[in-house]
Amino acid sequence: MSPKVAIEVWAKRYSRQLDLHVQPGSQTGLPRAWKLGCEAAAMGMETLDVARVHAQALNLLVLPGGKDRARHRIMNQAKHFFEEVLVPI
Repeated sequence: MSPKVAIEVWAKRYSRQLDLHVQPGSQTGLPRAWKLGCEAAAMGMETLDVARVHAQALNLLVLPGGKDRARHRIMNQAKHFFEEVLVPI
């Protein structure tokens, strides 16, 4: 698998895991985020690469015109997920 394809596959997994993490009542925790960070580091991804993937995934989760309370909750949970992914990098 080429590095570009590997990153695309990783980005899809990131998006799915972020979506699961921000669901109300989610019990997924942050260990999955840390594992994604380890994989990103092993692939040579840097903080900016992960930030781009995070921004794209978050855009799919936060709908314009959505309720402010729900949007704030999602943004807060997504921030913690992103921070945990960056730890190994």
